[in-house]
Amino acid sequence: MAMSNSSSQPGAAGEGRPTPSREAGDAVLRRGVHGAAALGVRQVLVQLLSVAGAIALANLLTPAQFGVYAVTVFVMHFLVAFGDAGLAASLVREPDEPCDRDYHAVFTAQQILVAVVVLCGVVAAPALEAALGRQTDLGPLIPAALAALAITSFQTLPAARLERHLRFDRLAVVEVVQALAFNGVAVACALAGLGAAAMSVALVARAAAGAVTIAMVEPWRLTWVLDWPLVRRRLRFGLPFQAAALVNLVRESLLPVMVGAVLGAAAVGGIFWAHMFATAPLIVVAMLQRLLLPMFARLQGNPRELRRACEASVFAIAALVIPVQTAAWALQEPITRIVFGAQWLEWLPVYRLVWIAVVLEAQLVVAMALLNALGRAGRIFGYLAALAVGLWVGGVPLLLALGPAGYGIATILLLAIKQRLIREADTAAGTNSLHVVAPVWAASLLSGVVTSALAALVQPQGPVALVAVALMAALAYLALLSLLARTRTRSAVDWMRREWQRA
Repeated sequence: MAMSNSSSQPGAAGEGRPTPSREAGDAVLRRGVHGAAALGVRQVLVQLLSVAGAIALANLLTPAQFGVYAVTVFVMHFLVAFGDAGLAASLVREPDEPCDRDYHAVFTAQQILVAVVVLCGVVAAPALEAALGRQTDLGPLIPAALAALAITSFQTLPAARLERHLRFDRLAVVEVVQALAFNGVAVACALAGLGAAAMSVALVARAAAGAVTIAMVEPWRLTWVLDWPLVRRRLRFGLPFQAAALVNLVRESLLPVMVGAVLGAAAVGGIFWAHMFATAPLIVVAMLQRLLLPMFARLQGNPRELRRACEASVFAIAALVIPVQTAAWALQEPITRIVFGAQWLEWLPVYRLVWIAVVLEAQLVVAMALLNALGRAGRIFGYLAALAVGLWVGGVPLLLALGPAGYGIATILLLAIKQRLIREADTAAGTNSLHVVAPVWAASLLSGVVTSALAALVQPQGPVALVAVALMAALAYLALLSLLARTRTRSAVDWMRREWQRA
């Protein structure tokens, strides 16, 4: 499969138009705002499908079976993070437009890596299934994960091209289809009585749906190019970036591995439910974090615009996430009882601990995207390694001593490390994220007090009353934010409106 000379020569892709490194800051920000809007609209549907699927499964499965769902989600995160040694991310953060040869060489290296991993998995699968299959419902996940990894590998590079060009409208279509496939198949199989085995079927269905859809929205000839010097050069950024993702997975693996071994599958399900409930307000982060890395990367040569983008991103995410977090805390009991079912009320103490542990996430996601965009993946690796070691070193004895609550306490102890990472990003961008989010926290906490009083007065027993209280809480927050951060809110809204109109 030969390539044309015009596309294979380095730099050819950029002929006749300015490369991203020469783009004006305003142009990139406008495209970023446009991408955020397109991504946001569609990603809302992705998150709604995921939340609806999780709620349905929480009602259909036992806590032990829900623990298998937790492991499946961990496997999905692994498939997203692993498979290309960070090579795709190196293409996304490149200041100048990569040529076709870059993409083809990265694709070839990725396929070799995935083939090796899948082959090793096939060889080891019988022993793993023998160890797990008799005692748990995890056995079918092993071949399902290997099949999903092989299928997903054909999606990574087209997705990187879309991210590179801020085409999040097309990318969001793929993710909507994947969310619909996974949650639809999982719920349908659970209703059919497959229990935990529904997760294995859903995992493969998600991978297949994503690969087919991205081939339709981003057609690309998958040409094989062996170019080790090119790949080795990209590994200088890719390996630290990938190592950071993998060490983060090691941190997350405490839940399915150690909790499962020490406390059993039901505890995995209960702690996962608490974590899912505490992090549900972070759907905005999931919507925007894919946008931040390429946008910041294109602004790395323009300090003034980079600072403006960082401050706007921190404020926007915080203003959307933090009030939902505080409202969820205020309404935790009726939300649990009405939405998830009374069987989960006993896990609310763990939810409260995990809630405290995620209060910095709005700032953290911007900090990590900024440092990655500046090529400091090694620094992020160091911080995430410290988080992983801290969680395992502190989490294991706390789990043994305190049970499920020990997991929540261990996550709280990691807040100091997260704050140091945020401070480093602030220094790099010349920002003060704490100052940016302070009025948002003040308005959110005050509105949380109002929400608690309303909940005590109304005592919602059904979804209609619960929604009514939540809407009143939202109005209280908006009123308080307009008083405490009128200038910053108006500036942010005007800026986004102006950039949207110019996009």
